Amino acid sequence: MKTFKRFTTLMLAALMLFCSMTTPAFAAEPTANTDSETIIEFDITPEMIDENGYGIMPLDVDDTFWITNSYTGSTRTYYGNTLRYAITVTDANGNAVNSVLAVRLYNSKDSMIREYQFNADGGQYNREISISSGSSYYFKYLLAYGSVRTLKIRMQIISF
Repeated sequence: MKTFKRFTTLMLAALMLFCSMTTPAFAAEPTANTDSETIIEFDITPEMIDENGYGIMPLDVDDTFWITNSYTGSTRTYYGNTLRYAITVTDANGNAVNSVLAVRLYNSKDSMIREYQFNADGGQYNREISISSGSSYYFKYLLAYGSVRTLKIRMQIISF
């Protein structure tokens, strides 16, 4: 029994020693690609400061994407009282076609704010919608008329 107690004490001491040792953890460091670094510089102007003194970045979007039947854009928070967008719709190759695209603006509660319809004729259409500053919105694009085909959409969104 005396030997068993000594052996148990020795094992407990060894376990405590093992558990008290630290093991360094190494994280893989990202490799820097010095050939193509992107540096974004901007100046903060008084218009970019909200009433609480926090900086707000203007959210301007200029994107080209393709849809077949419908597409839901990203939810974004816009600052300003007006959302202005310019849209150009063509087929996938940039040609005018006999299709109509419905563009709907929804708020973050999934309530539709406004819908406009645009011909896929390659012309640029401009619209303005009143919004609540600091609220989140998203666009939904639907093929309203015409045969099912891939449409190319260029959307430029500016809030002010």
